Amino acid sequence: MIMNKSRKQYLRIKKPKKKNTKIGEGIIVVSDGKVHGGDIGLTCRG
Repeated sequence: MIMNKSRKQYLRIKKPKKKNTKIGEGIIVVSDGKVHGGDIGLTCRG
């Protein structure tokens, strides 16, 4: 996972505090309350 490159997007996508998982758009992955942004689609656990 590249969190360094997604640091800016991470702060920008930290708006929704809901469990949203988007695949292909680039994007929002919430696991255990943590938001990970990136071009890789992951499944949200919890």
